[in-house]
Amino acid sequence: MRTWPWVSTWVLGYLTVARISGVEVHAVAAHNGGPNATTALQVTDPVPAGLTFVSATPSQGTYNAGTGVWDVGALASGAGATL
Repeated sequence: MRTWPWVSTWVLGYLTVARISGVEVHAVAAHNGGPNATTALQVTDPVPAGLTFVSATPSQGTYNAGTGVWDVGALASGAGATL
């Protein structure tokens, strides 16, 4: 029997984490609750209509603003990542 990792994501944004000089700052977090590691985790979080994408700083992986896909990649059991 195969055991799959339990991955949860939280969208901390769109409730506006901060507003700096008229720019809204949003955050997304992913956490792998285990028991296994992930190998190719992707989180889809498109920029909402009416907002303009400026930049992203993922703690790991890459974010494509055009598709809204955050390519997290491998995430060890118990590990987390933020965007």
